[in-house]
Amino acid sequence: MKTVVGCNYRRMASYLVGMLFIFSLFGCDYMPFGYVSVGELCRNPTQFDGRKIKMKGRVSDVTKLPFVEIRFYVLNDQGYQIMVVAEGTVPAANKEIAVIGIVENFAIVESESIGMHLREIKRLDHLYF
Repeated sequence: MKTVVGCNYRRMASYLVGMLFIFSLFGCDYMPFGYVSVGELCRNPTQFDGRKIKMKGRVSDVTKLPFVEIRFYVLNDQGYQIMVVAEGTVPAANKEIAVIGIVENFAIVESESIGMHLREIKRLDHLYF
């Protein structure tokens, strides 16, 4: 009987190691947790200044200026908005997306952000919200 129990522990440990390996292949970016809400960012701009974060929301106000290569859009989530400076192409309006970026502020005066925006590093596709 001890042999059977020992085999079960080894088998369970093998499954656990295999599952950890599979999850590491997907990467943390695509996991359905670890998002900062736009509201939380707007309420605490000094906490996130200069940090890399992951956000999700609905795209609106897409802007692309071709001669100066400026591309940005607004990410909306639960009544809050933040401007996102796009790295590459801009997403379609009204599309649900997730993005990884760095929070930047032009200035912070008495804990109030001036010109807060997210500089896009990577846009995540194939997400299940």
